Amino acid sequence: MTTLTPSEFCRCLVKRWTDPTPIVRPACGLGLDAYLHLLLQLLPRGEVWPREPESVQVKLMEAIAATLAMPEGPGTITLEERVCRLLDELDPRVLVELLARWEAWLGLPDICMPKVTGIDARRQRIVAKENAVGGASVPYFTELAALLGFDIQIEEPFPLGAGCLRGGHRAGCCCTWIVHVRCVELEEGVTLPEAQAMLECLFQRLKPAHTAVFFRYGSSYCQNSDPDRCF
Repeated sequence: MTTLTPSEFCRCLVKRWTDPTPIVRPACGLGLDAYLHLLLQLLPRGEVWPREPESVQVKLMEAIAATLAMPEGPGTITLEERVCRLLDELDPRVLVELLARWEAWLGLPDICMPKVTGIDARRQRIVAKENAVGGASVPYFTELAALLGFDIQIEEPFPLGAGCLRGGHRAGCCCTWIVHVRCVELEEGVTLPEAQAMLECLFQRLKPAHTAVFFRYGSSYCQNSDPDRCF
């Protein structure tokens, strides 16, 4: 059984959004004896709190431990298993029962992330929204696009200015991003145009206010007739 200190458990929760390893269950898989030991450790010390196996106090703790390890009823899972399944709901990548509550908390669906029916797609959007904590850097937007299944590269054209350009520089305008979308892993039930619209909506919502963003999709799709044009 894997155990974690409170500080280690908090770190485990913080890294769950990007770490592919499922969240660790610090108190799952315990049997009757383990529960009895835990309950006895919670009791005060003293002569009126005996630990002898035949004492009434230990018998009472055994009965309580049995309720944790025994099934709730015929054909049901144990109480421990039920609690441990709820612990899984802390990780949005494996959500089942609390999908709707997570979505309500994050304000999903919204104008950039319309409603979808597939469980995997809903989980993916929850993870993406939870990770969209804000940022003005190219790496931040690249990672955000990756959470939605997009493989992109952001180009920042060199500002046009006398004496500034060098061989190999691409002339552009200040504060412009050209987002090259190389490929996308579509969510369940989402079409390619819908995925493109979602990506562009998120960029327009989260980008720095002074930045103009243009999109290029492979070699056959171009969102703007002139991606280098500055408004």
